[in-house]
Amino acid sequence: MGRIQPGLTKDYYLSSSAVVISVPYDTVAQVLGLGLLHRPESVAVSLGTSMGVCSFVPDFRKRTMGYTAYGPFPDIPEPKSGFMFDGLGSCGSAIDLVCTMVGATKDGQPDYEYINKALSETTPGAQGVRVVPYFTGGRRSHASGIPVIEGYQHGKQQHLVRALFESLSYHIRMIIEDFDSKLKKRFETILVGGGPAKNDLFMQMLADVTNRKVVVSEYPDSSLVGCAVCGSVGVGWFNNLKEASAGIIRGEKALKPDSAMVRQYEGEYQKYKSGLNTNTTVNN
Repeated sequence: MGRIQPGLTKDYYLSSSAVVISVPYDTVAQVLGLGLLHRPESVAVSLGTSMGVCSFVPDFRKRTMGYTAYGPFPDIPEPKSGFMFDGLGSCGSAIDLVCTMVGATKDGQPDYEYINKALSETTPGAQGVRVVPYFTGGRRSHASGIPVIEGYQHGKQQHLVRALFESLSYHIRMIIEDFDSKLKKRFETILVGGGPAKNDLFMQMLADVTNRKVVVSEYPDSSLVGCAVCGSVGVGWFNNLKEASAGIIRGEKALKPDSAMVRQYEGEYQKYKSGLNTNTTVNN
């Protein structure tokens, strides 16, 4: 953030007194727009075509984190700070694939009414259907894994939908538990944004699988909110990014884990993790 260079004023038809404010993009902006900067006890989950899980680390240069990656974020706006980052190369594309397989699409897009119906009419474990959603790559901090659709057969269309959303929840939990271990703390809250976050049943499932509170952004595009957080500091409306984050972000809903479902999902989660390394084939 600063004044424009004199030599560029003519080229860009700007006043020599113009102030240039640089803001982050894409996932960085989205997780900032979820309020990660003023809620250090939280992790942020960006849901979209890919899936990113981030935690804010103010003193990351003093830490060695092993395999869990920083970045690829060259433009984190806080000096000497960073994000723990991990995720899946496939999220929205996996949803598209499963919805296409079961015929749950409208105008080429996932049919969210069908998804809601499937999640409400099935039970944890999806009657043995299992999905490993590595269709466009694996987990970012690991070698790419093998995509798996196991146990699916005619008559289990709804169970396949549930299995996919359970698998996304399981992977988010695995990543958060890695963050807990690396940073030697427990993150109590998950901040979520992106298209799939609009599905309340999926968000409740995430709370139950992880046994953590899930806070869902009410903004259609939290990336724009993240840019606003940075820009508001640049123009002097707030003194720093943490203050801007707390002052701008509003209108969120929270879902708490259901203790009975937490217990039920614990066994399913352990079974899912133990099966990730098994040599299974894809059944179409």
